[in-house]
Amino acid sequence: MFKFSRSRCLEAMFLCVVSILFSLVSTPVTGFAKSPPKGLIRAGLVKIDGKTNTAIIVKERHFSVTELTTILDVKGKKIQLDDLPIPCKAKIRYRLRMDQDPEALKVVVKKAFRGSSTAWAPREHK
Repeated sequence: MFKFSRSRCLEAMFLCVVSILFSLVSTPVTGFAKSPPKGLIRAGLVKIDGKTNTAIIVKERHFSVTELTTILDVKGKKIQLDDLPIPCKAKIRYRLRMDQDPEALKVVVKKAFRGSSTAWAPREHK
């Protein structure tokens, strides 16, 4: 039978503690951080051609507008979708979503074109 000396027991305990601490430190903690938003965030300068009651239309593409979407006019004042002039040039920050229209996160109007109107300009969504 093996005899364990006190120094061998302490050495084994020390190695166990060190290996446990190393595994805790080397593993990233994911449960405490905010999870990243689903979908890729993009931004671009676009000409907004139309709007519906739930979307902004750029060429053929619809950008969903939600209660989280921020829309700012030329002066930087927050406005509602109803007050967005059509057509206009705007910087849009949006989130791409799998199998869905992109979600508009922030829309900043840069220029309202001559003849722009806040009236609805609905188009059929294909």
